[in-house]
Amino acid sequence: MLSPRGWWMLLLTLVVGTIGGVMALRGSSTLLLVCVAISLWYTWEWATFCYYARITVRGLRLQRTVIDDRGPVTTLWAGQSYHVSVRVRLERGRLPFVIVSDRSPAGAVITEGQPRYTGQLRAEFPVAWKYRIRCDRIGVVRFEGARVRLADLQGLFYFETFVRDPVEYFALPALTTLHSSRRGDKRFNMLPPPGVHRFRRPGTGSELLELRDYRPGDPPKRIAWKISARKDELITREFESEVPLRCTLLLDASSATRIGTPGDTALARFCIIAAGVAQTAIGNRDLVGLAICTDDAVTYLPPARSSTQLIAILGQLARAAALQPQVATDDIKGLIARAHALTTDVYPDLMSPTINRFPLWLPWLAPQPAYVPRPRGGVRRSPWQRLRNINLPSARRRYAWRKRLAALVTAKYALPAGTLALMLDDNAACAWHLQRLLAEHRVPFDVRSDNAGHDAIAIEQQARALTRAVSRGRDNELFVLMGDYVGRSGRLTELLRSVRVARAKHHQVLVVQPGRVADDVTKLPDGLTAAELVTFAEKQQATRAWQSTRRAFGRLGVPLAPADAGDPVRLILHRLEQLRLIQGAGRR
Repeated sequence: MLSPRGWWMLLLTLVVGTIGGVMALRGSSTLLLVCVAISLWYTWEWATFCYYARITVRGLRLQRTVIDDRGPVTTLWAGQSYHVSVRVRLERGRLPFVIVSDRSPAGAVITEGQPRYTGQLRAEFPVAWKYRIRCDRIGVVRFEGARVRLADLQGLFYFETFVRDPVEYFALPALTTLHSSRRGDKRFNMLPPPGVHRFRRPGTGSELLELRDYRPGDPPKRIAWKISARKDELITREFESEVPLRCTLLLDASSATRIGTPGDTALARFCIIAAGVAQTAIGNRDLVGLAICTDDAVTYLPPARSSTQLIAILGQLARAAALQPQVATDDIKGLIARAHALTTDVYPDLMSPTINRFPLWLPWLAPQPAYVPRPRGGVRRSPWQRLRNINLPSARRRYAWRKRLAALVTAKYALPAGTLALMLDDNAACAWHLQRLLAEHRVPFDVRSDNAGHDAIAIEQQARALTRAVSRGRDNELFVLMGDYVGRSGRLTELLRSVRVARAKHHQVLVVQPGRVADDVTKLPDGLTAAELVTFAEKQQATRAWQSTRRAFGRLGVPLAPADAGDPVRLILHRLEQLRLIQGAGRR
C-alpha cells in the first residue's frame, strides 16, 4: 500500500524523530515537535486513505454500453467497428485521485481512444468516456471489468483492485454477399417456386407426373378432357409433388477442430462456411437445420427458413466458434503462466497473499508424488528429476502459482475439498481445470498433446445426429458433414453406416474436410537433404490419408471437398440447386 515516496517519507520521519529525541534530551524540543506533527499528519493521511480504499471504493459501479451507428446493440458482427461507452459512478463519498482502466475485451481490438479515466471521482458527478473496438473474427467478445488504481494527492499510498463486471457479446458472421445461381424468374413448367423442389410422387405441383384412369372421388379439375374425349373414357392427370427444400449442416465441434490460433481454427472455418450457406439458403426460402456435435453433446436445430431460424443458427455458430480445446495433457508450464497472469489481473483479491498464501514448507514436506498416472503422450519424469526441480527457483515459483491457482479454482467453481490436493499432485487434472478457467475467460492457450487430435473427435456424435436427421426427413434432402476425417478411416464405421442409410433413402450427402487437397507425391526426387526428406514423407502421408478418406466416402457416392480451397459455400449451394431441379425417380 505504501509507494516508494511513502517509504522514503516514513524513513525520513523516523530519522528526524530520532535526531529530535536526542536534541530534546539536551534541552531543544523544536525538532521533536515538528516530527510529531508530521507523524500525526502522516497517520491521518494513512487512515483517510484506508477508508477510501476499503469502504468508499466498494460503492464504485460500472456500466458499459456497446453502440453502433443506430444505437445500443446486444449482438455484434464480425468485421465491424463499435463504440464502447463506459460510465463510472460512486454511491457515496469521493475518491481524490483514481485511474479506472477498462480491461481490453477478449475477441476484439481497440482501434481508437483510450479505455481509461484519470482524475477525481465524486458521488454527485459520474464520469464517462468512449473508445472504439473492432471485431476481427466470429465468436464471443467478453468484457471482464475495470481495474481501479487509487492514490492520495501526495502520492504516499496506493491501492489496486478490480471491479468484475463480466459481459459477453456474440460476434456473428458477417452477412454474406453470395447468391445462388438460380434464376430470379420462374419459367413455366420448368422451375419450381423458390424454396421447393420436385418429388416424383403424386401431389399438387405444376409438373405432370402421369395419366391414369378416373377413380370415383377425383376432383373434376384434374380430368384430362381432351384425352378423355379421344378415348371415350375419363382420364385423370397426376401432378408431381412440390416439397420444401431442406439442408442440414452437421459440424464437428470436438477439441480436435478447436486447436490453433483463435479465429483461424478448423471449427471457425466450418462456422464461416455454415453461416454463408444458411444466409443464402434461407434467403432463397429453403429450410436449413444445424447440428453442432461436441465431445459429449449435440445441439440440434430442426430445419426452418424464418428470420428467427437464421438468427438462432448464427448465434449457435458464434458460440461454437469461440470454443477452445480441452484435452488431456501433463504439459502445464504454459497453462500455469497464462492462468496466473489472468487471475492476478482479474482476481487480485483472491490471489492476495493475505487470503491465498503459499507455505514455504509445502514443496519440501508435500512434494508431487512419483506414482501419479500421466496421459498418453505425456513426458515421463523420474522421482529424482522431480526432487531436483524443487530446488530450482523457477520451479518453486511455479509451484507457488500452482497452489494459489488450485485454491482459486476450487473456490470459484465450488469443487470438492480434495480438488486442491489433486491439482497439486496430478498434472493432468491441473491442466484440465486450468483449461476450463482460461476457456471461460476467452484466453487463448497452446495445447501440446500427441493424442489430442485422435482422442477428441466427435465422430460418433455426428453419426447419431445424422441418423436422427435422416429419420425425420421426408424427401430428398442435403446433409453436409463438416469434420476432420483425414487419417481416421478406421474410426468412420458408425458414420459411414449412417451415410449409407441416408444414401439408401435417396438423400444427398456432402463432406467438407479442413485443409487443402494434398498434392500427389509418388516419386522420390534425388539429392534431398534430411529436412527435405521429412517434408516429402509428410506430404506423402497426407496424400495417402486424403486418398483413403476420399475412397471411404466415394464408395457411397459422397464427394469430399476441402474447406480451405475453392469455394465450398458455392459447392453446397450448387448441390441444393441440383436437388431443386432433380428429375429422377423418388423413393419406392
